[in-house]
This record gives sequence, structure tokens and C-alpha cells, in this order.
Amino acid sequence: MPRNFAGPSAGADSGSVRAQAAAAQAAAVGAREMATQAKQATDSMGESMAGMSAAQQQLQAQVAALSARLDTVQLTPGPAGDPGRSVELRTTSTAVQWRQTGGVWADLVALAAITGPAGEKGDTGAAGTPGSTGAAGAAGPKGDTGATGPQGAQGPAGTPADMSRVAALETSVASLILSVTALQAASGKLAAGQATIPALLLGATTTVQVPLKPALPDSNVTAAALVVGGVNVLSTVGVQSWTVVSGSRVDVVVKATGVLSAGAAQVLVIATRP
Repeated sequence: MPRNFAGPSAGADSGSVRAQAAAAQAAAVGAREMATQAKQATDSMGESMAGMSAAQQQLQAQVAALSARLDTVQLTPGPAGDPGRSVELRTTSTAVQWRQTGGVWADLVALAAITGPAGEKGDTGAAGTPGSTGAAGAAGPKGDTGATGPQGAQGPAGTPADMSRVAALETSVASLILSVTALQAASGKLAAGQATIPALLLGATTTVQVPLKPALPDSNVTAAALVVGGVNVLSTVGVQSWTVVSGSRVDVVVKATGVLSAGAAQVLVIATRP
């Protein structure tokens, strides 16, 4: 950006002229005083000057005439001059330039002439303190559900199960669970129990009361129930829900599904205290 430097104003010119006039007036007054003093000195010489030469007398007359002229000098300030134009400076990519306001820009000094050599590279500063972890961004939109894959080929027909052997295996597992439970019950935090499910018609439900052994101190227990034994190829008995009645009993709701009624199945319950 250009920078302005104001030139002399009309007020400044007027003040300068007045100052010069005052200085001239003071000089005139001083000259007049000197002439007066010279005349007085000449007069005081009196009779001793009677025999001075014609040249001296002529000089005395000139001094007297000069003194008389100085008494009539009047100094009048002249008219104010035109104010000067301001000076502007600017920097281009190659030089510092100047001009008077409204004039043409001209180079004042080339930047290359006032630009020193590049300084040495400074030392690497110390590493700054790591910034805090930013907040987690918002979760992106849920993607579209992919297309359903083709249906797989049907597998080969399985060999019919020997249901009696399956029932025997489940009974054995139940017995093993009860045996393990009996060993852990000594801590007072685990108990188990089983009860037989009566024969049920298709879709029928019933509540089986399962006693826990050993009995736990209170009902603040977590229980799990499952059906074992009594498996029939045409029927199924499943656990619907269970309720901890006390530390010594859990009621289990079971339901029969299938074609025929089922029987000889048992409900196994495991209960634990925190």
C-alpha cells in the first residue's frame, strides 16, 4: 500500500514568510541602532573632529542618510505559496518505489540492493506437547441388508435314530450332573433336583415341582432347567419357564408338542447362589 508523506501546507508557508519578515525587521532595527550609535559617537567627538578630512565627512553623511532610510522600512508578508503534494511509497516484487500524489511511480531502490544473504538454518525446536484425543465421530449410517443367498441343496436322508438309546444317554447325563452337583453342594452354593413329567396330551402344559438337594438358605439363587429322557419320535416336551419358589424348590412349566402324548420324561434343575 502507498504511504503518504504530507508536503508543506499554505499555513506553513504563511508562517515561514512571517518569520522571515520578523527576522528582517529585527535586522533593520539593529542596523538603525548601530547607525544612531555611530552618529552619536561622531557628534561626541565635537571639536576633535573639526580637522577631519573630506572623506570622513562624506562617510558621516552617508551614515546619517542610511539611518533615515531605515526609519521608513516597512516589511509586508507576501502571498501564501501553493501547498506541496504528498509523497507516497510502495513495495513491488523487485523494488521500493515512490511518487508524488497522482504522479508516476518510479523505482527508489531495488530490493536486491537492500536484501542480505540468507541466514543459517536454525536448530530444530523441541517437540510440542501432544494434543488431547479428539471426540469420537458419529456412527455412520447402517448399511443396506444384503441380498438373500441361494438355497442350499437338500442333504441326504439321515439314519433313523434309536430313540431308546438317546433316552438312555440323556438319563446318564442327568445322573452325571447330579453326581457332580452332590460333590459341589458341600459349599452351600449349589443344589440340584429332578422330577418326572406326567403324560401330556398334544399342546398341553403342566407345572412340575422340582425339589432341590441340598436345600439352599434362601431363594436368592439362579436356576436353569432342561428336559431329559422320555424322547419319542412323534412327540416333544419342552421347558417353557421356571420360577424359584424357595431355596428348596423350583417350579418348571413344560409343554408337549408333536403328534402323540409323551411320558417318562424328567425335568432336571441346577440352582446356584451368588
